[in-house]
Amino acid sequence: MTNSDILKIEQGENINPTLDTLNKIAKALGVGLDELTGYQLRGKM
Repeated sequence: MTNSDILKIEQGENINPTLDTLNKIAKALGVGLDELTGYQLRGKM
C-alpha cells in the first residue's frame, strides 16, 4: 500500500479498497476494522 493508494481512497477515486488495505489502515490508526468502516463484523455463532 502506498501513499497514493490512501490518497485515492480519501478522494473517493478508489471506492472499493481491498480488505487487506482496510486492515492496514485500521492497524496504522490503532482502531478496529469495524470502527474504521462503521460496520460491525459478525463472528461465527
